[in-house]
Amino acid sequence: MVELPFPALRTTSESVVPLASIAADTGDDWREAMGEDDNSLPVQVRWDPLAVALAPVAGFDLQIAIAVPLVAGPEGLPTPAEEYRLVGVGEQVRSSMERDERGRLVLVVTTAGVREYVGYSDDDAWLAGWAAEMTSVLPGAQVMSRRDPGWTTLLHSIP
Repeated sequence: MVELPFPALRTTSESVVPLASIAADTGDDWREAMGEDDNSLPVQVRWDPLAVALAPVAGFDLQIAIAVPLVAGPEGLPTPAEEYRLVGVGEQVRSSMERDERGRLVLVVTTAGVREYVGYSDDDAWLAGWAAEMTSVLPGAQVMSRRDPGWTTLLHSIP
């Protein structure tokens, strides 16, 4: 899992982005912040403000994440063509997580040539099938999970 620079993220800008720029099909807006890590490398963080307001959700204590390598520009963030591809990846990750309401995508972090999609689930058994599905359709992706009943990854990753 990408080590998120919790205390070191220095926010350089914050905005509202349409959810369609992260994943598909609702009109909900996500928040976005750009910042830098301790090495002055750019970090982009996008999150679902509704998830932040409701966090943590009882029973959904299994944090799941998929790290997807990306084609980076000179600063480590995706090139425009790669960003276009990653929108499709985000749609795929979100729809697969939220199918049958087994999980919810809540956070997307981009840094150092990697985009990590983070969500929470209530079902360990579901995770094995989901992980197999994601790694089969996203070559080079890594799926990770851990218990995070306080949703600390989400809450500590936002400015």
